[in-house]
Amino acid sequence: MVLSRVGAACVLHVRGELDFDTVPAFIEAVLAALDGACRLLVLDLAALEFCDSSGLDAMLDARANPHHTPLVLVAPTPPLLRVLEITGAGPFFVTAASIQHALACHGLPAT
Repeated sequence: MVLSRVGAACVLHVRGELDFDTVPAFIEAVLAALDGACRLLVLDLAALEFCDSSGLDAMLDARANPHHTPLVLVAPTPPLLRVLEITGAGPFFVTAASIQHALACHGLPAT
Protein backbone atom coordinates (compact mmCIF):
# COMPACT_ATOMS: atom_id res chain seq x y z
CA MET A 1 0.00 0.00 0.00
CA VAL A 2 1.20 3.44 -0.91
CA LEU A 3 -0.21 6.62 0.60
CA SER A 4 0.07 9.90 -1.30
CA ARG A 5 -1.51 13.34 -1.12
CA VAL A 6 -3.20 15.19 -3.93
CA GLY A 7 -3.93 18.63 -2.58
CA ALA A 8 -6.30 18.20 0.37
CA ALA A 9 -7.04 14.58 -0.53
CA CYS A 10 -5.24 11.47 0.65
CA VAL A 11 -4.97 8.65 -1.87
CA LEU A 12 -4.27 5.14 -0.64
CA HIS A 13 -3.21 2.85 -3.49
CA VAL A 14 -4.20 -0.69 -2.49
CA ARG A 15 -2.52 -3.52 -4.42
CA GLY A 16 -2.81 -7.28 -4.28
CA GLU A 17 -4.90 -8.67 -1.46
CA LEU A 18 -6.88 -6.97 1.28
CA ASP A 19 -7.43 -9.78 3.74
CA PHE A 20 -6.78 -10.87 7.31
CA ASP A 21 -3.01 -10.72 6.79
CA THR A 22 -2.89 -7.29 5.12
CA VAL A 23 -5.66 -5.44 7.01
CA PRO A 24 -3.30 -4.25 9.80
CA ALA A 25 -1.14 -2.41 7.23
CA PHE A 26 -4.31 -1.01 5.61
CA ILE A 27 -5.59 0.27 8.95
CA GLU A 28 -2.22 1.84 9.73
CA ALA A 29 -2.22 3.63 6.36
CA VAL A 30 -5.81 4.84 6.82
CA LEU A 31 -4.99 6.20 10.28
CA ALA A 32 -1.94 7.99 8.86
CA ALA A 33 -4.15 9.53 6.17
CA LEU A 34 -6.81 10.69 8.61
CA ASP A 35 -4.59 13.18 10.39
CA GLY A 36 -7.09 16.04 10.25
CA ALA A 37 -5.62 17.72 7.15
CA CYS A 38 -7.18 15.21 4.78
CA ARG A 39 -10.52 16.43 3.37
CA LEU A 40 -11.12 13.30 1.27
CA LEU A 41 -9.84 9.74 1.54
CA VAL A 42 -9.55 8.01 -1.82
CA LEU A 43 -8.95 4.27 -2.00
CA ASP A 44 -7.41 3.49 -5.39
CA LEU A 45 -8.46 -0.13 -5.87
CA ALA A 46 -7.50 -0.63 -9.53
CA ALA A 47 -4.80 -3.14 -8.55
CA LEU A 48 -6.79 -4.94 -5.84
CA GLU A 49 -6.92 -8.64 -6.67
CA PHE A 50 -8.77 -10.06 -3.66
CA CYS A 51 -10.77 -8.80 -0.71
CA ASP A 52 -12.21 -10.94 2.08
CA SER A 53 -14.64 -10.04 4.86
CA SER A 54 -11.91 -8.56 7.05
CA GLY A 55 -10.89 -6.28 4.18
CA LEU A 56 -14.49 -5.20 3.67
CA ASP A 57 -14.87 -4.59 7.40
CA ALA A 58 -11.73 -2.43 7.38
CA MET A 59 -13.10 -0.38 4.46
CA LEU A 60 -16.40 0.09 6.29
CA ASP A 61 -14.48 1.23 9.38
CA ALA A 62 -12.48 3.67 7.23
CA ARG A 63 -15.76 5.06 5.90
CA ALA A 64 -17.08 5.58 9.44
CA ASN A 65 -13.95 7.39 10.61
CA PRO A 66 -14.10 9.76 13.61
CA HIS A 67 -13.11 12.77 11.48
CA HIS A 68 -16.11 12.22 9.17
CA THR A 69 -13.72 12.39 6.22
CA PRO A 70 -15.55 11.29 3.06
CA LEU A 71 -14.31 8.05 1.49
CA VAL A 72 -14.39 7.21 -2.22
CA LEU A 73 -13.56 3.83 -3.78
CA VAL A 74 -11.80 4.40 -7.10
CA ALA A 75 -11.83 1.78 -9.83
CA PRO A 76 -13.17 -1.09 -7.71
CA THR A 77 -12.31 -4.37 -9.40
CA PRO A 78 -14.92 -6.97 -10.40
CA PRO A 79 -14.04 -9.26 -7.45
CA LEU A 80 -14.57 -6.39 -5.01
CA LEU A 81 -17.79 -5.33 -6.71
CA ARG A 82 -18.99 -8.92 -6.30
CA VAL A 83 -18.18 -8.85 -2.56
CA LEU A 84 -20.04 -5.54 -2.22
CA GLU A 85 -23.03 -7.00 -4.07
CA ILE A 86 -23.17 -10.27 -2.12
CA THR A 87 -22.87 -8.54 1.26
CA GLY A 88 -25.21 -5.67 0.42
CA ALA A 89 -22.46 -3.20 1.37
CA GLY A 90 -22.36 -1.50 -2.03
CA PRO A 91 -24.76 1.34 -1.13
CA PHE A 92 -22.53 2.35 1.79
CA PHE A 93 -19.74 3.42 -0.57
CA VAL A 94 -19.28 6.16 -3.13
CA THR A 95 -17.36 4.98 -6.18
CA ALA A 96 -15.56 6.80 -8.97
CA ALA A 97 -13.89 5.68 -12.17
CA SER A 98 -10.69 7.66 -11.54
CA ILE A 99 -8.89 9.63 -8.88
CA GLN A 100 -9.50 12.81 -10.86
CA HIS A 101 -13.23 12.07 -10.96
CA ALA A 102 -13.31 11.44 -7.19
CA LEU A 103 -11.57 14.75 -6.55
CA ALA A 104 -13.82 16.67 -8.94
CA CYS A 105 -16.98 15.23 -7.38
CA HIS A 106 -15.83 16.64 -4.03
CA GLY A 107 -14.82 20.03 -5.43
CA LEU A 108 -11.09 19.42 -5.00
CA PRO A 109 -8.45 20.27 -7.61
CA ALA A 110 -6.42 17.43 -9.10
CA THR A 111 -3.09 19.01 -8.14
